Amino acid sequence: MAIAWRYREDYARAWYFLLPQEHDRTLLAWLTAVPSLALFVVSVLAVDGTTESILPSCKVDLGSGLLYYAARLILFRSRIAARHLMKASII
Repeated sequence: MAIAWRYREDYARAWYFLLPQEHDRTLLAWLTAVPSLALFVVSVLAVDGTTESILPSCKVDLGSGLLYYAARLILFRSRIAARHLMKASII
């Protein structure tokens, strides 16, 4: 959704619409929040208490970071927020 939001004008010029014409805020919120929240839940459930390494806290930190940037895109709906979410999803 970050790519669709960031390049929506370019896609529209090519008559390829990834988002509804009116840029429905509810649809953007659902299509951004649900996968991010699901990934966060999976990262929390994947943490088991048997490992003594730094890996469990990294899973939770990365999942919460992605959730944070997804929330920023939902709230602000800007190109900068979309770019940050795109970078966070790559990380």
